[in-house]
Amino acid sequence: MGGVTELVGPRSSGRTAVAYAVAAAVTATGALAACVDLPDALDAGHAQAAGIRLANVLWVRPPDERVALRVAEQILGAGGFRLVLIDLGEAPSPRVAGMPAVWMRLGRAAVRSGAIVVTVGGRRSAGACAALSLEISRRQVSFSGEGGPCPLFEGIDGRIRLRRSRALAGLAADARLFAATAA
Repeated sequence: MGGVTELVGPRSSGRTAVAYAVAAAVTATGALAACVDLPDALDAGHAQAAGIRLANVLWVRPPDERVALRVAEQILGAGGFRLVLIDLGEAPSPRVAGMPAVWMRLGRAAVRSGAIVVTVGGRRSAGACAALSLEISRRQVSFSGEGGPCPLFEGIDGRIRLRRSRALAGLAADARLFAATAA
């Protein structure tokens, strides 16, 4: 197990909620997680309300993207972490996507350590090195009391689209091979 997964979408699309749900599931088992928080956006109150056990989370706030990726690689190399969440913020620079060697090292380190690396950002950054890439889009924001002076927020209707999955591609190849040998 282990690999790189991308959660990509605009602000208020639900990408952070999905990342928090993953972190909550991991820390609920007593496992350790790391949050490499480039935009310094982690809200401890919301994270705890989402079910994340903060005592099991290492929170790192790097100064730039290069340091963020280097820190994530060091965390994976140290071992013991089941999840490394890398929040790259709204618009990771094209420079980050242009560093395939770094993403390949992160992917290999994740496989070696058995950890899951989840990147969160406004656009794809790991590219072909991501085993799974999910694009989250916001379709509609709903409010109640439309005619009143102060409408109340009700929710966001969104969609998650699978953009890349090496795992599913492997299953499709296995299915074709099975169909060919069964015939």
